[in-house]
Amino acid sequence: MLLVTGSNDTTTPPETDADRAWAKLAARPAWRVDIERAGHQGCSDVGLYLELAPQVEGLPDFVHDYVTSMAADVTGTAGDPWRDTVALHVRILAAFLGASLAIDVAAATREIDAVSILPGVAVTRRGAFA
Repeated sequence: MLLVTGSNDTTTPPETDADRAWAKLAARPAWRVDIERAGHQGCSDVGLYLELAPQVEGLPDFVHDYVTSMAADVTGTAGDPWRDTVALHVRILAAFLGASLAIDVAAATREIDAVSILPGVAVTRRGAFA
């Protein structure tokens, strides 16, 4: 089980949408990764859409307005760089899949250990991958 939360997620805040589920979770092994400054769309393509939308000729105003309205959902602050947040999600997912699919448990463990010491990241693990 992998649970990733963002402290700036106002759509599904960790306090209401992750903490209780994590407390009741019986699955082992399980990883929870809490990322400061990540919003609800922190692992999505929304940041890229925000960059590309102004370059699309003839983009309907309602599409531009909708994409722009989601700007704060990426990092919690509209206009913040988004690539680092997405890259961090990719690292976490790659490590988890590497461990859970037994591709290379040792390498996956080293990677999640490296992620866990990054500023603004908290990793909680229950159980171990064999």
